[in-house]
Amino acid sequence: MTETTYTVLLVDDEEPFLDSLADGLSVYRKYFQIRTALNGAEAVKVLKLHPIHLVITGLSMPVMDGFELLAYMNRNYPKIPVVLMTAYGTPKIREIVMNMGVFRYMEKPLDINEVAGVILDALGISISQQKFPESIFDISPARKKQLLQYAERANDLMEGFYDPSVAYTKEGRYGEALFCLKELLERTPYVQDKVWALYALGQMMEQLSKFDLALTYYQEAAKFCHRTYQLFYWINNNTGYSLCMLGRYQEAERYCRIALDTDKSRANAYKNLGLALEGQGRLREAIDFYITATRINAQDVRASKHLETLLKKHPELNEEYNESLDECRAMVECARQYQEEQKKLH
Repeated sequence: MTETTYTVLLVDDEEPFLDSLADGLSVYRKYFQIRTALNGAEAVKVLKLHPIHLVITGLSMPVMDGFELLAYMNRNYPKIPVVLMTAYGTPKIREIVMNMGVFRYMEKPLDINEVAGVILDALGISISQQKFPESIFDISPARKKQLLQYAERANDLMEGFYDPSVAYTKEGRYGEALFCLKELLERTPYVQDKVWALYALGQMMEQLSKFDLALTYYQEAAKFCHRTYQLFYWINNNTGYSLCMLGRYQEAERYCRIALDTDKSRANAYKNLGLALEGQGRLREAIDFYITATRINAQDVRASKHLETLLKKHPELNEEYNESLDECRAMVECARQYQEEQKKLH
């Protein structure tokens, strides 16, 4: 396939999230294009005006929410598959929407590669969602010249190269981000600048599921990064996660524990240590760390999702941890309600 033949409609009332999701998926424009709508009513207008092959929608939206949109599509566009996404789902909501015939149900925060995989699956496109086309790093000589000219006008190398790279990465413009970070590495005489550049390169590759490259950049950053540096926790934490994704769980455990020794207040390292321990078959230890991560930050639902998945795979542990699972679900629901209240206030 060499040109776009499918159109995916993204629907959500959080415009920054919607834009970020659309930008992240833009690397797949060879396979599908994206349209967006801020609520169900806008989505209906798009459906009437354009051929749509898949709808991905949030649940909680003004004017017309995800449930109403799904009901409308069941009546008027029954052949278009629908994927529902929500920040805080419950087993009851999942049961309801699955009975309404949705193709897939996804909980935020979303991994861009997972979303891409769901889209490709729904559209019947057979490519690996874990492998972005190498063309995403392409950048023309003219664009390189523009970036260098901008950097020359900046106050320093971080402003000229690092700051733009962050913006380009968020927008899915990986070629420009990669060029800026490599120029920064080559030009800067400062160790801390090199650490920031290498860390950003690792994050970019991690976002693209290129975990082997991410690991290379994180480990290079670790050579320069003293324990007192601001990024020491994150470099070790992300190294641990990348190792988990590569199936190197024993190595991952060591880096996750270094991260926790550095800062015990962050939920992410507890979650990643849980992944490392689960990968080694140390299930009860993994469960304990998933629970701890949820207690520290129930707004980040990833640890609780890992806990639920682990217990589904190992029903023999359900009775032992049923009370803890209920506790985590209650914390997540409380965090969701609080977030909804804050959203209404603003």
